[in-house]
Amino acid sequence: GARIVFVTVASNLKDTSPFKSQHTSGLGAAACARSETLATKARHARERGDAESATQLAREIVELDPRWAAGHYECGRALFDARSYEESHAEFQRAMDEDVCPLRQLTVMREVMLEVAARDRAPVVDFVKICEDTMLRRYGHRIAGQELFLDHAHPTVEGNGILAVALVQALITAGVVHPGVDWQERAMPKAS
Repeated sequence: GARIVFVTVASNLKDTSPFKSQHTSGLGAAACARSETLATKARHARERGDAESATQLAREIVELDPRWAAGHYECGRALFDARSYEESHAEFQRAMDEDVCPLRQLTVMREVMLEVAARDRAPVVDFVKICEDTMLRRYGHRIAGQELFLDHAHPTVEGNGILAVALVQALITAGVVHPGVDWQERAMPKAS
């Protein structure tokens, strides 16, 4: 009679580079070297505060070497600095998905989880969306980073508190728990 509550796994997209990157298969040594040179130039442009040049260089990287996670991450950083947040989010997500050593939940894994939960009519705590919504309210973009995560995937105390509240709310909605009206006001100081 036990029931399942699915929880998507949110990640630090903005402040965690891919763990292992490989260049696009069949690209060739000269093109791989060109990608790495462009990445260095883009990073230096970002460090100088030249977001426009960094973005142009980073876009060249992902066009030349579309499977190189490090290139997508550098492009995400450049676009973030240029305040092109939606494009930046897509590049950070792609960097995570192209990571050869995926220690974070890949986009396809989240999609499968959401499909299974919908098919089985199981409750879902979409922690990815909750983090995105939190970031949007606070910072004007949906890209989670060190504001909510200690490292690549482990939430801060605040991030864990946000997740805990969402889990309790899902259990309330499912009729599993019946807390008092002021449960959040009493529980949150103990959680932090």
